Amino acid sequence: MSTAECIPDCASSLVDELRRRRIFYHNIEIADGIRTRFDEDYDEVPYLRRTDASELALLDRMDCATGGSPAGQSVLDVGCADGLFSVWAARRGASRVLGVERNVYNYEHACFVRHAANLDNVSFVNGPVESVDASEPFDDVFALGLLYHVIDPVGTLHKLRRVCRDRLFATIAIDLDADDDAPMARLDRYMTDGHGFWSFNVAYVRQIFETAGFEIETEEVTDRHEPSGRPNGLFITARPGSASDHHIFAPVIDQEFPPSIERRREAIRRVWPVLGERFSGPVALFGAGRHTPWLLEQTADLAGPRVVCVLDDRPPSAGTIGEIPVRKPHPDDAGKFDAVLVSSWFQHETIEKRCRELYGDRLPIISLTSSMVADLSV
Repeated sequence: MSTAECIPDCASSLVDELRRRRIFYHNIEIADGIRTRFDEDYDEVPYLRRTDASELALLDRMDCATGGSPAGQSVLDVGCADGLFSVWAARRGASRVLGVERNVYNYEHACFVRHAANLDNVSFVNGPVESVDASEPFDDVFALGLLYHVIDPVGTLHKLRRVCRDRLFATIAIDLDADDDAPMARLDRYMTDGHGFWSFNVAYVRQIFETAGFEIETEEVTDRHEPSGRPNGLFITARPGSASDHHIFAPVIDQEFPPSIERRREAIRRVWPVLGERFSGPVALFGAGRHTPWLLEQTADLAGPRVVCVLDDRPPSAGTIGEIPVRKPHPDDAGKFDAVLVSSWFQHETIEKRCRELYGDRLPIISLTSSMVADLSV
């Protein structure tokens, strides 16, 4: 039933205000028989029929993913538009809902809906995702149709990781494909329907969630392109990962870099036997980036420390570097290795700090910076 049909006289002023404010992006039921959508809206903006159908399907998915009720949960809805999903969570008993919307037109609509629906447990702010207060965590975070609209999708996810206590719910448009499942993204300011910044493929979405510190719990294809059959969109639920921050987001990055690769190679080859003499038992490398396979290649013909493991908060999907297993670190590692060697081109300072958080003074931590290599090789 449309808003214009069977409206009680006492609601006429509300309907008049809705008509004055139209057109709403979301089709929200404010009261029995009163919605934000009018029949003529579809004549003026035909794609709203598709939008309404997608939103109904997404509400069903949210019902299933949350068990039908976010009761007692605090909810952050980023890029909330007119507030459909904020209202959904508030009406199902969420203790507090905060909707964040950058577009002032949508924000004013959301505030109107909140007032008209008499919802005291939801509020809205006008601003970008950067305006979210990282010191105030939420149980659930909604990022529904958000990531391809922001300039920095990885940084945005990392920001949301810092405020998410339990689960993140996300929908992402998929506009690229790759036969070899390689991560692909393309900056495309005027993508499909003339909005959005990015085109993604599925592999890239998985990668940015992992990099930002989320572990994907479920991944559901919401639609498929025809005739190719490849995904057109994803519905993802994810939980915050075990590490509080990925080292690539550290505010201070050690920018020390050797003047030449050759000089670094010579220094590493001088110090490698020294490290072998100093630590006769098993050692671990910390850092599964590009420096580690380079380091192992440069020292393969030398007597040196016995590397039995590579530690990294985000292990690569292959699970090994060469024949050496890669896994996540654990505080109990302090009893398993004689030392941990920090292996990185740039991140010595931040990775060493991470090692100190894990092991304290219980395990020698050797940072393979140029200055350290020079000291050890004297």
